Amino acid sequence: MRLSAPRIAITAAVIGTAAATTSVAFAATGPAQTTVTKAGAPTAASGLDTYTDGEIAASATEKYWTKERMASAKPVPLPKTVTAAAASVAVADAPLQEVPAAPVGDTVATSGGVSTSAVTNTKQWPYLKTGIARTTGRIYFVKGGDNYVCSGTVVNAPNRRTVWTAGHCLHGGGPGGTWHKNVMFAPGYRDGRFPGGRWTARFRVAGTAWTKNRNLNYRYAHDLAAFTVWDWKGQRIQGRTGGQGISWGYKSRNYFMRAFGYPVVYLPSGKRTQGHRLYYCTGNTRGIRFHSQAPTSLQLPCTMGGGASGGSWLYGMNSKGWGRVAGVNSTHSTRDNRMFSPYQGRLAADIYNWIKTK
Repeated sequence: MRLSAPRIAITAAVIGTAAATTSVAFAATGPAQTTVTKAGAPTAASGLDTYTDGEIAASATEKYWTKERMASAKPVPLPKTVTAAAASVAVADAPLQEVPAAPVGDTVATSGGVSTSAVTNTKQWPYLKTGIARTTGRIYFVKGGDNYVCSGTVVNAPNRRTVWTAGHCLHGGGPGGTWHKNVMFAPGYRDGRFPGGRWTARFRVAGTAWTKNRNLNYRYAHDLAAFTVWDWKGQRIQGRTGGQGISWGYKSRNYFMRAFGYPVVYLPSGKRTQGHRLYYCTGNTRGIRFHSQAPTSLQLPCTMGGGASGGSWLYGMNSKGWGRVAGVNSTHSTRDNRMFSPYQGRLAADIYNWIKTK
């Protein structure tokens, strides 16, 4: 990813401060046949679009992703420049809900406990047997005939097969966007190895605020999605990795969180990371508004760039790496070190409640 590439210029307001203009880039980021369905009638920002991958598509996806294709996959390209007006107030648009984490297996504590010091310049996560290292992985997909990568996290759900991520990791966004092809998830990915297995997508869901809305800034305030995966070697993914908890409906935008993902570059410098390992940042979130009619989003000082999209913002993580997903890596400033996440409110509730039994 190059900083000279097209970028989003967003006029956004930090809650409690004056408005400022920010350049924002993606923080992330033969096809098999699939079936598209819709989940009920959309209602305002919480309408849902869904997508179904059948068993034939899943088999084709598994065959498609050779080690060579996985190694060459890249973050999604930057969008064209747009502008939007600022707004301010932060509120909850859904009742507070907290699903606890579901640890499994031999997860061990980090040495010396969990630090609460801010980590702005992203670092590699060294604790490979913690819950976050087991549940976080790379998402692979095909868009427009090219191979791309994002990040995602297994979350605790009754179906024991749910992965949480960003909307742009599953769908191109807007009326002209389409669902990505050959979606596969590799939890615990490291240095070209897949200790957690290779899991192909089954059901996918994102909000119509992402898949249908024409306003780019409004879409990025709703850049959330989830998908389930087919069984692998007779096992459901949560039985192998465990599942992080998840929260939505919180009112404040000021929390201490940890962001995780697989960045290919650092932003705003554009320098390449090691590329095949899990990275993290820590710090205090603040509110930021991308559209006057959208919920107040979150920002966190962090230099994770392309490839990290969809990785979790974890709240209340304990020493064994288990916490609650309260956001995802969505976009990143190309002028400074701020990374952004959509707010998890009504849309997050609708996505989780639809996908949890699929």
